[in-house]
Amino acid sequence: MRKTLTIAFLAVFLIGTTGLLAAADTVEIYDETEAIEDFFTSVDNGDYDGLNLSDLDPGDYEKVVVVTPEGIEDGTYEVKNGEANGKVLVIVDPIHVTE
Repeated sequence: MRKTLTIAFLAVFLIGTTGLLAAADTVEIYDETEAIEDFFTSVDNGDYDGLNLSDLDPGDYEKVVVVTPEGIEDGTYEVKNGEANGKVLVIVDPIHVTE
């Protein structure tokens, strides 16, 4: 009986862990000039709540990375490295995505 209970407990634990990993963060990468410009346009149209890129130039970046949790909509997005001089712009939904 103990052996069956242990196996059942392990099975539930593994399925739960797998489910958490499946619902982990989604990463969208825009790495072509046109895709980056389209992304900036979508931000200007209000597609990303709370995100303001008006001080940034799309031509300054080689890649834009947007991290958003899977299954959660209407998050509030923030630029995480706007002050950096790098070529990759990182944007996250900080309420739902931990660092």
